[in-house]
Amino acid sequence: MAIRVGRWDCKACGHKGNLGPETHCKNCGSTRPKDVVFYLPTDAKVIKKKEQLEEAKSGADWICAYCASNNKALNTVCTTCGNDRTENEDEALEEREYTLDQLPTESVKRVRRIHPEEQPKPKKKGLQGILSALGLGGLVAFLFSFNTTIDVPVVQMQWERVIEVREYKRVIEEDWTLPSDGDLIESFRDIYEYDQRLIGYETRTRTVQRQVGTRRVLCGQRDMGNGYFEEVHCDEPVYENVEETYEEPVYEQIPVYKQKYRYYIMKWVKISPLRASGMNKAVYWPEETDDMKANPNRFKTGRQKEVYRFTVEDHKGKRHTYEADFDYWDTLRQGKLLKAKKSTIFGTYKGLNEEL
Repeated sequence: MAIRVGRWDCKACGHKGNLGPETHCKNCGSTRPKDVVFYLPTDAKVIKKKEQLEEAKSGADWICAYCASNNKALNTVCTTCGNDRTENEDEALEEREYTLDQLPTESVKRVRRIHPEEQPKPKKKGLQGILSALGLGGLVAFLFSFNTTIDVPVVQMQWERVIEVREYKRVIEEDWTLPSDGDLIESFRDIYEYDQRLIGYETRTRTVQRQVGTRRVLCGQRDMGNGYFEEVHCDEPVYENVEETYEEPVYEQIPVYKQKYRYYIMKWVKISPLRASGMNKAVYWPEETDDMKANPNRFKTGRQKEVYRFTVEDHKGKRHTYEADFDYWDTLRQGKLLKAKKSTIFGTYKGLNEEL
């Protein structure tokens, strides 16, 4: 597995790209920190010299517990102060394994500094500043928010009242059981459900992927803790498309029959409702029909619904219809002026001022 030289960035002066094995910054001379993050440039070349390979494979560097100097794994005494290496495991730099998408590209995240010409410009004051901040869409909304009160006349009154009606009548129904109050018309055999029955198999062909082996691929890099990186290879399955035949079961839908009944039965059935409407203030509820009055046991009324509407004409002659409750509607009359609003600048009608 190929080994390459990594890099590290100096936190002290910000110098980029110190060679991984170097223990001091090339620019300012600061010691490589214990928590250094090594990274691998895309153009890093594979090392082949015997001395470098031996150094890379010797193990992670260690930090002297007495003077904090960096030392190679093969050193048993500190090259700076001469003290022996202790058994403290925390002294060794950390070895890490990265997938290719996790591999660091730098040690210290760069902070982008804003050029003086890119500094935010001071906000403009007055109307010009307001218009710039709002933008075109905001400007339209801002201008549209200015309203003027206008008078609009009521030009039409409408109302409608509806009463639900049900009739107790004889109807025809079908079911799998005969109700006790049903009057049988006929009984017959009908399909109640379907059962599935296996009747055989059909040979079919399909394309599937089948593993035919494996191949070694580069899947990551191992930070060796001394400024070098070693390739990590993984076994990746190799597939090929193959045609295979298979037996697909074939089923037959078998109808299951059951006795069904058609019968007469008396039920309350919704029929045409009673309606009353008008374009005036003479409001009333619709009366029952003569047939309903003569047969009170055959008919019954249900829910009642009432709707009240009025129409106004705006300053441009366009009509607008509103729905209101009876108490408000009853205060209106044709020709009465109501307060409404329009856009001061655009002249657009914006509705009534009053809550309905």
